[in-house]
Amino acid sequence: VERHGQVLRATVEASAAGTHRLAGADGGHRYHGTVRIDDPLAPLPVDGDWTLTLEREGAEPVTGPLGSWTEHDELFSGSGTYTTDIDVDAARLDGRRVLLDLGDVRDVAEVSVNGTALPPLLWAPFVADVTGHLGAGRNTLRVRVANTLSNERKKPLPSGLLGPVTLRFRRRTTVELRRV
Repeated sequence: VERHGQVLRATVEASAAGTHRLAGADGGHRYHGTVRIDDPLAPLPVDGDWTLTLEREGAEPVTGPLGSWTEHDELFSGSGTYTTDIDVDAARLDGRRVLLDLGDVRDVAEVSVNGTALPPLLWAPFVADVTGHLGAGRNTLRVRVANTLSNERKKPLPSGLLGPVTLRFRRRTTVELRRV
């Protein structure tokens, strides 16, 4: 936020189209402003099939919709990697911040996009900033998930990437807030 006389100039990030009203205060004065976002910023579901590979000897990859790996191995505790490809057109990326929302994860996740590892996601919300890592066209997403020892101790809990997984788009803009 920058102050220019009786005007505050703020950079904001919109997650939806429409008219957004903003308010602020500085030095006991109140400021109001409005910004119009015409960009639809529609989310892009990453649905369809994913390939799951559990990190244990003899594990065979399984391809299908997202879900708990306890459906395949009820007593497995450890890590598994979910992989899928997604096509993104250039217009969706242009001038936007892009977030990968993993939805429900049991229990921690590491994301890589096109081979680039991102910081681990240790708690909800499981959202990674993938701006600059996605390219126009085909992209490979890998999500490595680790669960607790509960399953191994014969107390099975849902484990893995449960989703839904969604790409969410944001648009940065500058808004002027005038003193009222």
